[in-house]
Amino acid sequence: MDEVYKRINDDTEMLDTCTDASEIEQFYAGQCVFLTGSTGFIGKSVVEKLLRTCANLKKLYILVRAKKGSSPTERLKKYLKDDFFNELRKTVPDFEKKIVLIEGDLSENGIGLSIIDRHSLIEEVNIVVHNAANVKFDIKVELALRINVLGTQSVLDLVSQCKNIKAFVYVSTAYSNCIYTDIEEKFYPSPADLKMVNDMIKADLETPNGINKAALKMLLGDIPNIYVFSKATAENFVKDYSKKVNFPCAVFRPSIVASTYKEPVAGWCGNLNGPAAGIIGYALGIIHTVFMTDSPIDLVPVDMCANALIAIPWYIVDNKKEEKTASVFNYGTSVTNPINVKACINWGYTHGSENPSIKMVWDCFIITTSNYWLWLFLEIFLHFIPAIIADVVLLTRGKKPMAVNGYFKIVRYFGIVRYFLNGIWRIHVTEMQKLWDRLKPHDKKKFHCDLREIDWMYFSSLYWNGLRVYILKEPMDTVPIARKRFARLRLYNKILFIFLSLLLIYTLNRFIRYICI
Repeated sequence: MDEVYKRINDDTEMLDTCTDASEIEQFYAGQCVFLTGSTGFIGKSVVEKLLRTCANLKKLYILVRAKKGSSPTERLKKYLKDDFFNELRKTVPDFEKKIVLIEGDLSENGIGLSIIDRHSLIEEVNIVVHNAANVKFDIKVELALRINVLGTQSVLDLVSQCKNIKAFVYVSTAYSNCIYTDIEEKFYPSPADLKMVNDMIKADLETPNGINKAALKMLLGDIPNIYVFSKATAENFVKDYSKKVNFPCAVFRPSIVASTYKEPVAGWCGNLNGPAAGIIGYALGIIHTVFMTDSPIDLVPVDMCANALIAIPWYIVDNKKEEKTASVFNYGTSVTNPINVKACINWGYTHGSENPSIKMVWDCFIITTSNYWLWLFLEIFLHFIPAIIADVVLLTRGKKPMAVNGYFKIVRYFGIVRYFLNGIWRIHVTEMQKLWDRLKPHDKKKFHCDLREIDWMYFSSLYWNGLRVYILKEPMDTVPIARKRFARLRLYNKILFIFLSLLLIYTLNRFIRYICI
């Protein structure tokens, strides 16, 4: 009887183990993944998470190009030394053995692969995630199209040759079809075909200083910039390609990617993309007015984004094999867990007051408006007049003036992103929700990507502290000193406000008296 009881217990334990087993980990066991854009914000999170959680992954091929005088090998060495990989180093000390460097460049023919590297990818790779892109809104036309469109076509050509391919995922953006208010998980009409892309590249190269703004606006139509145009076009290349192959393909469209929510460290932020530059400018007391409405702002944490991207190949192989066209997965919060600009500003003020930056130059406050003339007045009064005074002070001290030039750069930056600051989009995530709900409890925890579960107040605190530590390079032990500076600058601002208010009252009083005489 004891033996029977023992066997029942053993069977129960085996059943629990089987139930708890990660389907995603099992999917990646023994597989070779090729990832482009591995050194970028999302790519870095994907590399870290894949190697830390999928212990039986066979190889991770990563595409790295030469940059600023550094070879791909040098860049990879520096990349792997980053503190972001500390948790990975503790968990999997020999993780570097699974990384295979592939030297290449999306702007080159055939993405610049050597014969040996191309052969390795063709023979070995099972899953391809094409994440690389140039994300600048004001990039040269020919470069945007060569990297984002022709580069994608070259990756698709490579995937066609892979002998053991199981899935292909293209990382786009939730704003690739931003001319529509409701962005569904479907393909929209393509703004260009391959012939038009090649004609635009040729025209940009042959025209002195490239295609001018007026001509580009005519070519783009309602599309706000060449980046969006290139991503929308590339998506349709993937759609057409998926109809010809016998393995599942997908397009992943994340919205604005922010810092990590949980992994590997909460609040990590690796660059100034997205809202990071604006938040820092506000927190340092540099930016005091922005031309924008109190519209929804669609943010997604980068670690949850990486988890979703890792889960998609598993999901489409398991559930979408019979689909004749690539699946589309939007990844945004505007429908499932919305927040707006005013809430973000209020939270930013709260967290900026609790843990201010030691680099603050003035009190942090901001006035947003959608009235152009009011914005222009505030821009001059709150930005350029103080900047002129600051530059005069710098000149008297024998230093180089920089404040006015800095504000011109800020105006240019906000001019580039203004379209996205004042738009209202509803990014629907029906297919993504199906994926979330399909995950087993173990995978829901290990590959947490359900945007419905984000606590925005908590996340905004993590985001600001992450920007403070990782971008401004200010350890948290500097907070007490920073609070004293914050209090002092706030006092100065109040004194200045009172002085200017009294001066205005006095001036108005004198003016009224003069009129009445």
